[in-house]
This record gives sequence, structure tokens and C-alpha cells, in this order.
Amino acid sequence: MISSAFLMFIFCATRKQIVEMFEIGVCGYILKNTDAKELTRAINLILKGNFYHTPEVMDTWSKFIANKALLEKQNSNKVM
Repeated sequence: MISSAFLMFIFCATRKQIVEMFEIGVCGYILKNTDAKELTRAINLILKGNFYHTPEVMDTWSKFIANKALLEKQNSNKVM
């Protein structure tokens, strides 16, 4: 069980904000336009020790990770 959990409930999210929140360990990231049912689901998941991120947030994070991996691979090839 998580001793502390943070759910970011914000109006809009930039790529930079999403990346920063993932890097500091935010358990959930949900936009304010999300309906009450989905917000309740997110809170319940987080209280059970899980994570919750909207599909839009996960898409942004996935693209960031893919780009980061590509850059690391390119940089490692330059060193060789």
C-alpha cells in the first residue's frame, strides 16, 4: 500500500508538465474535464496502490519514452 499518493487534477497538461510529474512519481494525472465517474475510478485505483493516467497523458508519456530511448541509442552509437 502506498503511504502517500498524489493525483494531479489539472485544467490542461503540456508535455513538459506530464514528463515532470512522471519523473517525481505522481500516481495519477487526470484532466479537469474528466467526468465524475472516471475521477472516482482514478481515486479508488490510487487508494489501492495502483496508478491512473488518462489515455492522453499515457500517449504523451509513451512518445517521450520512445524518443528518449531513440536518442540514447543514437548517442551510444556515436561513442563507439
